[in-house]
Amino acid sequence: MNTLNRSEINQALSKAIAYKNCGKQEEAEMWARKLINLLECADILISEDGQQKNESQLAFEQAINEGRLSAYSASPNYCGKYMYMGLNNGRAAFKHIMTREYIS
Repeated sequence: MNTLNRSEINQALSKAIAYKNCGKQEEAEMWARKLINLLECADILISEDGQQKNESQLAFEQAINEGRLSAYSASPNYCGKYMYMGLNNGRAAFKHIMTREYIS
C-alpha cells in the first residue's frame, strides 16, 4: 500500500468543491481528477474494471500532477497532444504528436 497524504487529498477535495461552487467547471474537474488519482495511489479507490494502470497511464498522471503536461484541452501542453515514449534517464518522456518535440 502506498503512503496516504491526507494534506494533498484534503487540498484536492477542497479545491474541487470551491471551484465547482464558483462556476469554474474546468478547474473543478482537474482537481477532482487529482483527488481520484490520489485515492487510487493510496489503494483506496480501485478502477471499476479492477485493472491496474499500465506504465503509460501512470506516467501521464504523474506528468500532469507535476505540471509538465496539462489536463486542460486548451493548454499548449495538453496531454492529449503527446505520446508516451518510455523512460529517459529514469524520467517519463513524451513526444508531441504534431511537432515531434520531446518533453522529458
